[in-house]
Amino acid sequence: MIMAWRLGLTHPFAVLLVLLGALLAAAFAILPTLDPWSGQAPWILSTGLAGYIAGVLVVARWPPSSPEARRIRATRRQVARRLMEQSRVPSGETRTELRRLTRAALARIDEEIVPPFLGLVGHNIDLKNQLATYGASLPAPDAASLQRLRDIYAHRRAATDHCVQQAVDAETRLAALLQEPDERVLATQLEVWTDGLQDLTIELARALILPPLPASAGSADGLDALNTEGEEAPTPVGEEPQLPPELDADFVELVDQAMKHLNKPAHLAKSGLAARLPRSIRAIRRQWSPAQAGEATSLEWAQALRQLLVDASERLKPAESDSSTRALQYHILHKKYVLEQEVKHIVIRHDISESTFFRERVLAVRAVADDLWQQERRLAARPTRDPVAIDYLG
Repeated sequence: MIMAWRLGLTHPFAVLLVLLGALLAAAFAILPTLDPWSGQAPWILSTGLAGYIAGVLVVARWPPSSPEARRIRATRRQVARRLMEQSRVPSGETRTELRRLTRAALARIDEEIVPPFLGLVGHNIDLKNQLATYGASLPAPDAASLQRLRDIYAHRRAATDHCVQQAVDAETRLAALLQEPDERVLATQLEVWTDGLQDLTIELARALILPPLPASAGSADGLDALNTEGEEAPTPVGEEPQLPPELDADFVELVDQAMKHLNKPAHLAKSGLAARLPRSIRAIRRQWSPAQAGEATSLEWAQALRQLLVDASERLKPAESDSSTRALQYHILHKKYVLEQEVKHIVIRHDISESTFFRERVLAVRAVADDLWQQERRLAARPTRDPVAIDYLG
């Protein structure tokens, strides 16, 4: 919000209005030839200021979109135009099928691709502004933390460019396949193309996963700043608690809260769930790099915990043709927490009521909690003579 106001205050059009108003007011007040209208100078200056304020408010309320956002929207419009034009041509059953495929393709784009992509672009803009602020601040921030922010920005910047390229490639493939004269073959190819959009959805989900920390960062003091002063930090991973004999309600509640804050590293860093999964945390860090076997920082903790939750959710994923309750539970978790879609979009996409959504969400969270708990039990039962060889997936 602060950045939106800053863009408004420095927008060229708004600044131009106030400068023109000031120059005209000065000219009316100073130049002898304009002396008959000198009494209008205050009104002209006021008009310029009013135009400037209006420009600032408009830009702050509706800030200009980024080039990436404009490109993805343009691609969506092109895809919609091509599909709608094609669906009008055939007749009979083929026309009905093409219209169904068109609706399915646009629904996937509007619900699973555009919202998370715009969210990713927004994250990039915020992070870029933060880096600019920290770079000019005195005293200078901790070097390790600043470099970590730069690495995250570079990772998400590259992911954004890759997703834009994938969207453009998908549009090009669509233009090519729509040249198919056989209507039945076209319907089959269009269905395959729509299913292929899932690859872009997966890439967007991966873009939100933070890149692994460098092995030397295991003891960086600056990264522990995620733990706010005065709050109790999680138990160190090395202190492995005894597992209860059965899955308990507190553990499920910790998983529930962690899922609700899946894309908020500061919250995950303070979550008590990581202290309940020390072996899983250590194992996944070793998968990133065997050198990351030491004590984890708070940021590493949050990163590993998020990866554990996403992986456990992905293990709920059924076969493509599966329309069971388990499939619905997977889609609810993936779309609500990984892609951060709104509930109203999810219930419409899957043709379910909100009560069904919330009931299945509770069951899905419990399934993830059970998966994580069973995984931790398997790791606890294994010998640790060769810890690098432990596969946290069991």
